[in-house]
Order: sequence, then structure tokens, then C-alpha cells
Amino acid sequence: LVVIEKYLEDKLLANNFFDNCRSIKTPTYLYDKKGLEKVVLEDNAEYIVIKERRGSCGVGIEILHKNRAEKIIDFDDNHVVEAFVPSKGIIANSDKKEHDGCMRYMVFVEKEKNKNILVHHFGGYWRLCPKPIYYTVFNDVDSMRANLTQGAIAQKASKTELQLVHSVVEQNI
Repeated sequence: LVVIEKYLEDKLLANNFFDNCRSIKTPTYLYDKKGLEKVVLEDNAEYIVIKERRGSCGVGIEILHKNRAEKIIDFDDNHVVEAFVPSKGIIANSDKKEHDGCMRYMVFVEKEKNKNILVHHFGGYWRLCPKPIYYTVFNDVDSMRANLTQGAIAQKASKTELQLVHSVVEQNI
């Protein structure tokens, strides 16, 4: 279990778990010229996320428009880069404005001795960015980073949304 935790701490290594299900997880690349080019050209990202390879809690995240990517030259092995993937607009109960969000959905996957894969769904909730979507035009990270330690808003997901995620997870695991 400790080995798995160490593997998951590293965003670049954890990325390998998703090689066969890219429909639910955008690729993560090493933060170098090649990785940046893949995000902009292959993943067709409008915004680029740069974050610490072993970071957590949304600390140190930079989100840049692709037009600013050419000016980036301080590459290093301690950071990763990936495409920013906006969600559908979600009306926050707190301010009745549209926010971008990230759903946290919990599953437990086990493999039986006969090789059957069992997926146990525990549900999920939305983490909404602290600022509404329209702040994205100002490249305001708080309209694009949905991390609870950085002020994100926790909000209950609807039964329909949870059923949809349940279905997508079942199809991709």
C-alpha cells in the first residue's frame, strides 16, 4: 500500500494508470518543451495548467492561456503540464452564479481471484472554483482552480450527475 501511495503522489507516474481511459482523464506530461507542445498542439488546449509534480492542495498551480506558452522557458523535472479541461457551468448555491468545477468521485476497485473486476461506487460531490466562470477572461486562477484548501466551494452533485458519472466509470474501467 505504501508503494501505491508513493506512486500516486507523483502526478507523472499516476498518469500511467489512465492510459486506457483518456476519455475521463487528460494526459499529464513532464514540464519541458516537448510536453508543452503536446498540450498545445495535440491536446488542443486553450489554457495550460502547470503544477508541481508532487504537489497537492492546489498550491503553486499556474494556469496560462496558450498564447503565453511561447514565453515559458523555465522548464524543470519537478513540474508537469496538462490541458485545462473546463466543466459544464454549474450554478453555485452560495451566489447563484455559474462556476467551473471539478467533481470528486470515489470508487473502490478490486480484482477477485477469478480475475473479475468489481467496482464499488461511493458517490461524489462538486468542488466549484471560488470565482465565477466569467473571471476566466482575466486569466484569474480562482475561476479555474477548484481546490478546497484554496477556497473552492463544496456543493452536492445531483442524482442525475452521479448516475452519469457512475455509468462513465463503469464503461471505462
